[in-house]
Amino acid sequence: MSKNTNYDHAEHLHRFACWTAAAAVRRAFAGNEVIAQVIEDVNLKQELSELNTEALSSEAFDETHNKLAKELIEVLKNRLESEAAKEMVTYGRAAKIIAVYIKTCYVIPDPECALSRVAHPPIDRILLSTISKCHKIFDDQLPNWTQLDEVKYTALVKTLRRIEPDHFWKLERYWQSY
Repeated sequence: MSKNTNYDHAEHLHRFACWTAAAAVRRAFAGNEVIAQVIEDVNLKQELSELNTEALSSEAFDETHNKLAKELIEVLKNRLESEAAKEMVTYGRAAKIIAVYIKTCYVIPDPECALSRVAHPPIDRILLSTISKCHKIFDDQLPNWTQLDEVKYTALVKTLRRIEPDHFWKLERYWQSY
């Protein structure tokens, strides 16, 4: 966990974001501690803090997101011992770690901040299924978010941005588990 001994609200939020991100993707391949340590190792908290400026564009966010996702994948694979677990580390899972972390630290506390407007929502089967029913954007089969590689994820985000071009988090109105 964080080496920060100053436990303030920002640190509290960071630790909760690590937990929520880990809980969203762990599905028997990595525990909370491993994912939280990977978040620390790639310096996600600082990277996002520096990115969250009024001048932030969706293109600039996507570029940083791609860099962070690749770093998460590399560090996570290095931390995991079993080959089976390493095979489960995908771009889709790394993207969801980033998305849930941002949702927790930025979108929920301040839905109008720069990161809140451009960051990708957490993508999963429920979200994609409902969007597909409403917008008919998938030809035959829903993409499996856990299996998305960089190219497929990028194309999917481009498609989803057309549905919700402003305040990308609002796309989550399609997330309905009932």
